[in-house]
Amino acid sequence: MSTMKSAQTVYYGPSSTTYPSAGSVSKGEAITALWTESTWCYIEYSVTGSSNKKRGYVPTNTINLTESVSAFSGTNSGMRYVQATDCPMYFGPNAITYPTCGSLSFREEVQYLGVKANNPSFAFIEYDVTGSTKKKRAWVYANNLATALPETTDVAIYTEGTKINSAGDYWHITQGWNGKNGHLGLDIIRRNASDTKIEGAEVYAIAPGTIVARNYNSANGNAVVIEHTTADGKTYYSMYGHLKQSYDKTTVAKNEAIGIMGNEGLQSQGEHLHLGISKDKVGTGFWGYARNSAGNKVTFTETKPGCKVFDSKQFYNPTKYFSQGDTFISDNYS
Repeated sequence: MSTMKSAQTVYYGPSSTTYPSAGSVSKGEAITALWTESTWCYIEYSVTGSSNKKRGYVPTNTINLTESVSAFSGTNSGMRYVQATDCPMYFGPNAITYPTCGSLSFREEVQYLGVKANNPSFAFIEYDVTGSTKKKRAWVYANNLATALPETTDVAIYTEGTKINSAGDYWHITQGWNGKNGHLGLDIIRRNASDTKIEGAEVYAIAPGTIVARNYNSANGNAVVIEHTTADGKTYYSMYGHLKQSYDKTTVAKNEAIGIMGNEGLQSQGEHLHLGISKDKVGTGFWGYARNSAGNKVTFTETKPGCKVFDSKQFYNPTKYFSQGDTFISDNYS
């Protein structure tokens, strides 16, 4: 562990003119030196009043170096394109330890700097700051990047085989509506063009709305409930369960990323997304299955096609919703 010789501004890259400020460190503050680049050093430091950490650049001669530090091993590995509709950036290579430092737009161009971390879930990139001549360096979920410009796509249509990006990733339904034991939704995973399951995939909002619940519970782990409104003014809800992480947001657009798929909660038996759609608000702890009076899961008879009233709440078959849009909600709102 090294320490700072003096108080310093921390920058997003190895220059105080090309890159904006990312924070600051104090004289005597303990830091970890990660690599050097020209006269600069890439460091990790703690965020005051938080368990989070940040990474950024300070001049090497401002550090009392006590550890062996190598030169930056990355290279400019070429242009990449954002293939997610909402792509958060992080101060370091995971979404838990490090806070966000902005976001990128679908199809935005970035430079991949040839470094990945965490097996290799996150990539180190450089990108232009909108409305400025400056640049930033940060970490992004690697599966959000493509080498070719992505096709415009509706990533939040969670139906079997729906293409997510130009690389050939697609949604696969592992358990359908009213499948095994009266399932009140869909279980979904993401696969690549080689039919290999992609771990840690982002999940997306099915429609514009307001996040009305976001917390952890024993049934579904991290879960999110979003309130939506149909074109003719009717309110309905979508619930996303078993997330590894949910993003701290209030309002979301259709196709906006809201978290990362996981294997959290007692109901989960392998990483997937449970998606439920209902007329009535459900809690994040809703177990996602119809049950009999003894509390056992049971296959059900639909109240009407694509609909099931259970526990005084009306649930909708997501597959019907994706094929018909919110007209399906409006036509079955009683």
